[in-house]
Amino acid sequence: MRFFILSLCFACAFTLNTTAQIDSLNFYVNENLSPAAKNESSFCAIAVKNLKTDTVWTVTIKYLNNDTVALRGFFYDTSFSKPEGHVAMYNNNGIKTTEGQYHNAKQNGLWLGWTDGGNIMDSSYFFNDVLIANTHYNYNGDGKIASRLYSNNNTKEKALYIYGDSGLTSETHYVNGYDYQVFKAYYPNGILQHEFIEKKQKISDEKFYARDGSEISKKQYEQILKEIKSNEPKFIQPEFPGGMNSFMNYINSALRRNNSLQDEIAYVKQISIIFFLDENGKPNNIKLPPGESMEFTKAITDAMNSMPRWKMNGLKSYGPLQRTIKFIL
Repeated sequence: MRFFILSLCFACAFTLNTTAQIDSLNFYVNENLSPAAKNESSFCAIAVKNLKTDTVWTVTIKYLNNDTVALRGFFYDTSFSKPEGHVAMYNNNGIKTTEGQYHNAKQNGLWLGWTDGGNIMDSSYFFNDVLIANTHYNYNGDGKIASRLYSNNNTKEKALYIYGDSGLTSETHYVNGYDYQVFKAYYPNGILQHEFIEKKQKISDEKFYARDGSEISKKQYEQILKEIKSNEPKFIQPEFPGGMNSFMNYINSALRRNNSLQDEIAYVKQISIIFFLDENGKPNNIKLPPGESMEFTKAITDAMNSMPRWKMNGLKSYGPLQRTIKFIL
C-alpha cells in the first residue's frame, strides 16, 4: 500500500486547472507508475482542492480500460507524497481490495484487505506505520474459509485456525514465537478429539477423546483415526515440475530479471504467496500480503501466470496453496 501511494510523487504527468477557489490536477501513469502519455498509461486521475476550506487534496484514480475507480484518498501536497485520512483501493472489476487510514503519511488504525471475490483477506492494526496485529484469511476453491491466522507483533502471540467442510477442525495457539504452543483438534461434530501442550518441542498434557467427548487412550484414538482416514477420498496433491525447489528457483529467476525490483527484494527477503490451481494446472486467484508495491505484485503475478503447468493428478481444481518464497540475492 505504502509503495503505491508514495510512488505517485514520481508518476504525475499533469495539467493544473484553477477555477475561482477550486484547483484540479489531472495526470496519467503507466503500469509501473511512471510518467506516461495517455496512450501509454494504465490509469487516469484527478485531484481536487477547495483553496478556501480544504487542507488536503481529494484524489480519484481510475483504470483507463474501463473507467472504474482504482483508488480514492486524500493527500496534503500536490506531489501526493503525504496521504492523510481515508484511502481505498479497488480492482479492475470495481471490488474494494484495500481500505485504511493515514495520519501524517503513516498507516494508523484498522486496515482491511479483500480478495477479488469480496471475501475478507486481512484485518490489520497499525500504529505510525508499525504493524501491531494482523488476522489473515485463506479460502478454498468454493469460497469457504480454509484457515485464519492471527499474529500480534507486540505480544509475540499467534493463533492458527484450520477449517473443513463441517467447520473448525483444529486450532494452535503460539506464545513467544514457537517456543510454547497449545494444540486442539476437533471431530466434524465439533467435539474435542485431541489436545496437547508443546514447550520447546517437548509435548505434555496430551489427551485423546472419543466422538462423544469421553477421554480415551492413545491406542483407541489411533484406531478412530484409521477409521476416519479409510473413509476419506484418496487423492495425490498437485505437483510442480521438478518439485518445490524448482518452484522456488523459477520465481527467483523471474524476479532477478527485473533490475528495478532488487532493492525491494532485499528489503522484503521473503514473501508468502497464496493461490489456487485450475484443471489445467495453471495458477489463479493469486494473493500476496498487503503492503507490497504494484510493480512487485505484478512481477510475482506475471511469473505465476507464465510458469509451467502443475501436474494435477486427476484433480479438477485445487487450493488454496500457500508457499513462502525466500529470495536469493
